[in-house]
Amino acid sequence: MGLGIVDDHNLSHVPGTVLLDEQAGHTEDQTSNLKHGTGRDSHIILAPQPSEDPNDPLNWPQMRKDLSLAILCFGAIINAATQGPLLSAGTVTIAMDFGTTITAVAQLSGYYLLVVGATGYIP
Repeated sequence: MGLGIVDDHNLSHVPGTVLLDEQAGHTEDQTSNLKHGTGRDSHIILAPQPSEDPNDPLNWPQMRKDLSLAILCFGAIINAATQGPLLSAGTVTIAMDFGTTITAVAQLSGYYLLVVGATGYIP
C-alpha cells in the first residue's frame, strides 16, 4: 500500500477519495478506471468523479451549468429586491397584527436591507 492510496478489497477506487501519491497517480493500474479531463487536460484525473447518470451536474454541458447559475443569481436578486418593498408597503398592517410599533417594523425592514446590501457582493 503506497502513500495516500486506500487498500480496499471490494472496490478498485474508493469513491470520494483522491490519489495523493504522485508516482502511484501516474500508473495505469491505479488510474485506468478513473475518468480524466478532455482535450489538453486529459492527464488530469477528475475529482470528484462524475457518475454515469446524465442528471449529474458534473456531466452537464457548460451552457446548462451557466444557465443554471444565471437562474439562481436572478432568483437571489429578485428575492433581495422584493422583500424590502413588500415589508415597507405593509408596515402598518404588520405592526397592527403583531401589536408592536411602526418604528420596530420599519427597523426590521431596514436591518434586512442592510444585511442584503452588505453581503450582496460576497461570492
